[in-house]
Amino acid sequence: MGTFLNKQDLEMALKIGKAICVLFCVLHIILGIILWHYSFVIPAMVSYFISAMYIIVLKAVRKDNINVIAFAIHTACILYACSMNFYFGWDFGAEYFLLPCIAFCYVGDYKSSKIVYLIAFIQTFVFELLYYLIEVKNIGFNYNFVVNGKNLDEIFYIGHSFIATSIIFLAMYLLRIRLTISIKDKEETNLVLEYNASIDSLTALLNRRAFIEKIKKQKDINNFCFAIMDIDFFKKINDNYGHNAGDEVLKVCATLLNKNFSDDIVCRWGGEEFIVFSTRFDKENFYEKCDNFRKEFAKYPFYQGQFLSSVSIGAAVFKLVFNYNDFDKYIQLIDNNLYYVKNNGKNSVLIKEYEYQN
Repeated sequence: MGTFLNKQDLEMALKIGKAICVLFCVLHIILGIILWHYSFVIPAMVSYFISAMYIIVLKAVRKDNINVIAFAIHTACILYACSMNFYFGWDFGAEYFLLPCIAFCYVGDYKSSKIVYLIAFIQTFVFELLYYLIEVKNIGFNYNFVVNGKNLDEIFYIGHSFIATSIIFLAMYLLRIRLTISIKDKEETNLVLEYNASIDSLTALLNRRAFIEKIKKQKDINNFCFAIMDIDFFKKINDNYGHNAGDEVLKVCATLLNKNFSDDIVCRWGGEEFIVFSTRFDKENFYEKCDNFRKEFAKYPFYQGQFLSSVSIGAAVFKLVFNYNDFDKYIQLIDNNLYYVKNNGKNSVLIKEYEYQN
């Protein structure tokens, strides 16, 4: 599509377009009456014709065709500018009606953007051609709008220029609103994309990539803890009760981790493994936290009470300065503790303290 406006913009443009048609229709009727009263018959007939065109368009636009309204406004402005300039001359100011049409050339639901540029070119070309014919070649009648011996051309000139600049200002204001909305929508979209890229869709915990990014930002830390939780016999749960049951176990595990480690960084490390990073505990307190989580998880009745589950936990407290370059070493140490638990009965916590500096 060649339109520069989205669906919401087009709906707003349609309402504004209808309002402009009604306003210009009334103004042309009033202007026609004034022109006819002072014996300017031809300009009066043009003004009546334009008002009649607006009335027809308003009746024919029941299907909400913004292109019909846009075409009518562009055509009416060209017709008015040409006829009034040839009749009253350049000083009447009717040419100013072409300028807002250039500003509003993008309003419409076009199949090709070339149509937009064509409309802008036509309006610009008519404006320049009028200037050349009337001001340079002096073609036209150049009547003065005289009432009771007073030339009112300058009043119409000011009025036309005021209407034109007001419409251009409105166009810029609407464009500013559109840009503001677009920027806000883009920012919100980026936030959603960033959130979706960092969150595990099943458990709503951080995924591994987001967890590592947070870990990288840890600085000036002299005491920190890691724990890795692995759900026992997870494959058997899926095999015996189905993947829905397995998903329930993962979700409950995530919920209980958030509950017990709400002030720490919690992540779904992968599969049935979860990891916690904390800077708040010593060895005894961290063990107690991990074991409380383990006990709470072991009591939870899964799949409408059909089975219970358990977790094995390998943990470590590091009394040394955190260095991300040693991250893999930290993980290896807690993995070793986890493997020991998995190979020695499962459903327990093994925690060790490390005080050396790498």
